[in-house]
Amino acid sequence: MPTLLAPPAFTDELWQLLRDWHASSPPTHPWQNLAIFTPGQSLRTALNRILLAGLADLAQNAAHAAQLLHLRFADELTAQVVANRLNVVERTIYKWQRSTVEQLAKALWRLESEARSGQQKRLATRLPPVTYTRLFGVDAHLEALTQRLLAPGPPWLTAVESLGGLGKTSLADALCRRLIDAGSVADLAWVTAQQQQLSLTGAIQPVERPALTSAELTQAIAQQLLAADPDYATLSHTRKKERLAERFRTKPHLLVVDNLETVADLQALLTHLRAWANPTKILLTTRRSLLDEADIHHFALPELGQQDALALIRHEAGLRNLPAVAAARERELTPIYDCVGGNPLALRLVVGQLQVYSLPIVLAGLRRAQGSAAAGLYTHIYWQAWQSLGEEAQRVLVSMPLVGPDGGDLDLLAAISELPPDALHDGLSQLVSRNLVDARGGLHERRYSIHSLTRTFLHEQVLHWGEMMGWRELSPHHPFIPSSSL
Repeated sequence: MPTLLAPPAFTDELWQLLRDWHASSPPTHPWQNLAIFTPGQSLRTALNRILLAGLADLAQNAAHAAQLLHLRFADELTAQVVANRLNVVERTIYKWQRSTVEQLAKALWRLESEARSGQQKRLATRLPPVTYTRLFGVDAHLEALTQRLLAPGPPWLTAVESLGGLGKTSLADALCRRLIDAGSVADLAWVTAQQQQLSLTGAIQPVERPALTSAELTQAIAQQLLAADPDYATLSHTRKKERLAERFRTKPHLLVVDNLETVADLQALLTHLRAWANPTKILLTTRRSLLDEADIHHFALPELGQQDALALIRHEAGLRNLPAVAAARERELTPIYDCVGGNPLALRLVVGQLQVYSLPIVLAGLRRAQGSAAAGLYTHIYWQAWQSLGEEAQRVLVSMPLVGPDGGDLDLLAAISELPPDALHDGLSQLVSRNLVDARGGLHERRYSIHSLTRTFLHEQVLHWGEMMGWRELSPHHPFIPSSSL
């Protein structure tokens, strides 16, 4: 999405637009990215509408200047005819014309600045309420995603993918606010498919909204982008789709679809979004990696490193007035990182629990899956993914605590899971696509590992779920694998 033209280039473009007032419509034009641009019957109509708005504004303080430009370009009168009408010599018309075009450029730029300021405020209201006061470890991610979304051309779809709780929604929100503040996004719509939220006490709170379907997506985006149209209330669903497609082709937008993993008919929704792409860019957040979609740029969001995780703990402790936690030494806080890793949601939940319990009690509850906070955290992050796994994938996952933090290769996974190659590959593919297992390495070697929080979760909570799903007893040789799977 191109940024707005600088004033010198703006003036040059204005001269050319005035000369081309009655020319045929161009295929594209830089002014399509202006906040004062609104699509018309043709691009030429829309551009001329901007010129007329500028002349009307100029006429309030310089009526003669506005009249001169209208006569010369809108009415297509020669300089000699205008000179006779205004009772001056022809060279005076050319002298006045130069200065009045500069006046018009200033008037239009002021209108654009005012429209852009109002647009920034309007676009910010479409974003979800901010749930963070500060983000840690995201600067490089924001820069990479900014470059990706502002780059011309494909890929038109970008997916931020990670395990639950790592801050995909917060990152997308911060990215949108950054683009809005910089004036780098022409227009924006945000739609969420989120069906539940986890409070910092561990309570799962259902979100009362319909499941996101293609029809609901169209309605949600139309409500944000078309509601100001005079005939919006009478538009049919088909006409809303057509009008949105027209907007997205004419002027590059940014569309955000949050929590895509909760969408029932994913392929139908992606087909719907692809029809709107180019030049519009689409940002998705999802727990499930869309690795089988060739036209999507995959941005894997990692967990926080130890220093950023500890900084987040201290920041949260300061907000909650826990001075002993905020001032704790690094070695006192490191056990939190060892238990839950760099998962921001889990880290914030731990700090919240420290308002009531001591650190050893909180960590013991997480390790033993005891208490509502631990159960809520694990259910919120893992339950949906766990239910969607096949038997081979579950067997590989419950074997992963036997793999060290640095990960293991396929030979090690085959040895500990005792699965044949085909079953191991199928199960591992499911786990990587759901971000339950990380795949790292280069062209010639890949190693597989799990987050610290996943390791903690697998030690206890998954056993409770296994009992719920019909597991019998555990194998004495593989303490994390149900004997019914052997």
